[in-house]
Amino acid sequence: MQLKHEIEVNCPACEAFYFCSQVENWSTYFAPCLKSEVVEQEGNQQQIRLTAWGNDRLFCWQSIRTLDDQKLEITFQQAKPMPLVNNMKGKWCFIALTDDTCCVELWHEFSIKENISGLVEGVNSTVDAEQFMQKTIDANSDRELLAIKKCLEQQTWHHEFAEELVVKGDKDIIFQLLREAEYWPALLPHCTQVDMEYNDGEHQIFTMTVQVNGGDEVIRTIRRCADHAVTYFQPTPPLPLKKHVGSWTLEDTTTGVKINSWHDVVLNPEHWQALNKTPAEAKQLVAQAINNNSLGTMHAIQQKLAELSA
Repeated sequence: MQLKHEIEVNCPACEAFYFCSQVENWSTYFAPCLKSEVVEQEGNQQQIRLTAWGNDRLFCWQSIRTLDDQKLEITFQQAKPMPLVNNMKGKWCFIALTDDTCCVELWHEFSIKENISGLVEGVNSTVDAEQFMQKTIDANSDRELLAIKKCLEQQTWHHEFAEELVVKGDKDIIFQLLREAEYWPALLPHCTQVDMEYNDGEHQIFTMTVQVNGGDEVIRTIRRCADHAVTYFQPTPPLPLKKHVGSWTLEDTTTGVKINSWHDVVLNPEHWQALNKTPAEAKQLVAQAINNNSLGTMHAIQQKLAELSA
């Protein structure tokens, strides 16, 4: 029997090939896989050992893989097949659709042993065995391909950046200005409204309206304010993003207090592709917009400190 599974991924084909070639990471990314290791490697050929769930049962097997970085293919042959299988082989194919998208195909071809009696509980005939293997391969392949898509798209559209400014003033006052979000509309030029849902002095949940690229965005934020630092995440980020985690940190220096605004984001591919933006272009636009607001906050704090010291 031959089975084919495929998925479209928003990343270059060569990146998808490299990701799937790193079999030692499979147990981290693929839910059915409990253990994955390269037993031996010589040139572009690997002997690997896998332990994974299939149809609520635990199986172990070994495969020989050949990595072809020119064709962007990985072929495999099970050296020690799963219990019901007489032989199993297949291949991964990474087909470029555009410079930034590809199709990942996963092929399996297998035959069932003539005598399967007592090998797997509940499997009593070759028909049962074939159905069992098809169900196992279908379920695991779909989960693996979805995991590959998620991981690769997060890597391709992931961006980490920061902005900082050294200001003269008291670190406690700066921390207070960062912590007291209710007063931001009076302090920050880009913030027009803050609605505080919860605030116990350390943990906060609030919704704020900010100006980004000439328009208003309403953003819900969950924060922790402690030890002269503010860490936060946005449970439902604006449409251009799928994830936004960040922090404000303060550090004493010889010339003043260094304010650092750090951001870790995953961009929303569908949004930016609809605008015909490449990942690099989208990252630049997002970093510019967020850093502008961060710098706006820092300069507003700097001005407030100057007023307080006057």
